[in-house]
Amino acid sequence: MNFVTKALKILKNPVEIWNDIAGQWEDAGHVLIRFAIPWLVLATAISTALTPFVIPYETLAIMGLDHVSWADRFGMGIIGAIVAIVQLIIYIELTRFLSAQFGGSGDRGRAAQLALYSYSPTLIAQIIALFPVVGGAAALAAPLFGIFLYVQGATRLMGVPQREVAG
Repeated sequence: MNFVTKALKILKNPVEIWNDIAGQWEDAGHVLIRFAIPWLVLATAISTALTPFVIPYETLAIMGLDHVSWADRFGMGIIGAIVAIVQLIIYIELTRFLSAQFGGSGDRGRAAQLALYSYSPTLIAQIIALFPVVGGAAALAAPLFGIFLYVQGATRLMGVPQREVAG
């Protein structure tokens, strides 16, 4: 089962999918190179490239982005993807550290799985955010759902005792 399938299943059935993910250990480098980096780059590239097509010209003019060339948009997309990758790496290390502090395993591979799959609603919301009405709701709901996924996955993937997990 690939990342997209798991990410969509986690949206439909967030509690059950963690058991499937827990049954498949993966190295942190494998999770980053095979899943995280391509999807972070894709989500950032799509949202950056399509912005002028879905946001009215007047809005872009108010934001000062009416004169931005495609090369500049491409550069902003690359910078955005790099920042997202660095954020995910920090998120993985923070997950590993906190898991060990609360009686969990501190395994980097499991931390990478937990970080990536709990971040998947945000990746999906980044693409949905291109559509103004639905995008605003998705941008508000995705981080909250990500926190719920993180709490659910902490016990199953990292072995954090239930009494130590918030929620």
